[in-house]
Amino acid sequence: MLFFIIQVMFAGVGLGFTLSGVARSSDRHGGPEGLAAAGCRPQPKPLHKGSKQGLPDSTIDSQQMENHDDFANLAAALECLLFLAEEPLPEAELARILEVSLSQAREVVAELARRYEGHGLQLAKIAGGWQLCTRPEFAAYISRLHQPERVRLSRAALETLAIIAYRQPITRPEIEAVRGVNVDGVISTLANYGLIEEKGRKQAPGRPLLYGTTRDFLTHFGLDKVEDLPQLPEAQETLPAFPQGEDSAAG
Repeated sequence: MLFFIIQVMFAGVGLGFTLSGVARSSDRHGGPEGLAAAGCRPQPKPLHKGSKQGLPDSTIDSQQMENHDDFANLAAALECLLFLAEEPLPEAELARILEVSLSQAREVVAELARRYEGHGLQLAKIAGGWQLCTRPEFAAYISRLHQPERVRLSRAALETLAIIAYRQPITRPEIEAVRGVNVDGVISTLANYGLIEEKGRKQAPGRPLLYGTTRDFLTHFGLDKVEDLPQLPEAQETLPAFPQGEDSAAG
């Protein structure tokens, strides 16, 4: 069943490359499911239900942007920001830099995304921010120019990562109860790669540490938030739920 979880979890995730040449897809964490190819899926999955690639609807009017030229300049400035940024930029940060309201920043994002329709680049919402990256359908061409350094995770690491992603926050004993083996080394590996982190302690005997995924996890797998992970059919039978109790800060 764990092999099935991995297939569901990583099927079709990943977006391609940012302009800085850093892989933002599962190619950095390839496993037995063939995740080593950058941007391997044909189309990115929607990051928000009901909207295209997580984009706000573009409803620009004169009340929101008084001067069309000013709006065009803002869209061009946003393009520069996303071109230079090494990490996804949150909408609040974009609004601060562009000196506009949050709603206006969203309108500028939507307009710039519209301009990139039909092009090789796209705006994608990843880890709570916006990023300019290549479209995954062109990954085969890009890989001939740029081959990122790949860090392959073992099947055991992928299984553990899937369990944490779908049942976070979760303790080490709870992970071992699902996998049936010791996971000390795997936990250390995932933490060293920045894919998981401590999320506090569980109010239970011994107050074991709780683990969850990181922002880097979302970035690497092209997700805006954890809720965008593919749904698991019969999840309750596949991964048993554990009573979480009350969490406290790690210490």
